[in-house]
Amino acid sequence: MSEDERAFIARGVAANVRADGRKMNDGRVIEIQSRVASGVASFAECAFRGAGAARSTRASCAIALDIVKPKKDAPGVGAIEINVDASLSVKDGARAAEASANERYAEVLRELVCGHRASAVTTSVRSENEGESRARGAIDLERLCIKRGRAAWTLRADVAALSDRGSMIDAMSIALRAALAEVRIPRVTVAGVGDGEEDVGELEVDDDPDACERIDVGRVGVVVTATKIGRYSVIDATDEEESCGDYSMSVAVDREGAICGEFSSGSEGLDRGTATAMRTLARRVGVEVIEKMDAYLASAAAHLDAGDDDNEDDEDSRVIVVRLPEE
Repeated sequence: MSEDERAFIARGVAANVRADGRKMNDGRVIEIQSRVASGVASFAECAFRGAGAARSTRASCAIALDIVKPKKDAPGVGAIEINVDASLSVKDGARAAEASANERYAEVLRELVCGHRASAVTTSVRSENEGESRARGAIDLERLCIKRGRAAWTLRADVAALSDRGSMIDAMSIALRAALAEVRIPRVTVAGVGDGEEDVGELEVDDDPDACERIDVGRVGVVVTATKIGRYSVIDATDEEESCGDYSMSVAVDREGAICGEFSSGSEGLDRGTATAMRTLARRVGVEVIEKMDAYLASAAAHLDAGDDDNEDDEDSRVIVVRLPEE
């Protein structure tokens, strides 16, 4: 971008009128599509809709189920594996940059779901009265155990960047949460246990949809990124705004406003007051998004469980759409 273009964006933010007409604290319309896809347990796509499809950020998540033997050091739990393909979000296409982006995004999403990295929440966050911080896992992995030490479910989530026009990790987190909410885990009966340590016995998987169990995503959060441009902070920055930003703070929050993790980047440090304001803004927006998302997920689940799907005979074409926030 030229210096004139950067100055134009900065002046607009200072006047609380961004280039696409939004105010500093306004996000783009969020559209979630959940549908049945071949070979996976659930599939969801999230789009931050800008002015036209070419101005939108889009991410998808596909989740597959598999039964495996639990690890010896965790015999009573299942597992969730998260892989990220962010190649479309890397502008120069360099392989090293792609690998770095993949791992960076995957680390954030694992923190949301599994709570693996307690150090992501800094001491300053814990000490400030800005909402409880937590490092515990959001998904109850014990509920994924079929037979202790013998068999457990593994959920493999493949998250992909489809179109990056800014705030990609935010869109990925929403797609992951929506896909997890759509997963139905079949009931499994252990008919027998073999004599050998490697033999889990005979497992009978119930194919009755009504016997499936949904995953509780109530504690799974979303990521909201605040970007500092000049003296001001904006949420859901576009790619042009990101290139003008001095500092960005991606805050992972759950529906109670608890901070799951915090990931920052930028060329300059932040004073305590600015960091607090950015964190508070991200928490408020995150809670609002989760509340509206949960209301949609509950109504969609009730709709499908009641058998009211208009495309009941062709599930592969079933598409559910919700836009957040409501206009």
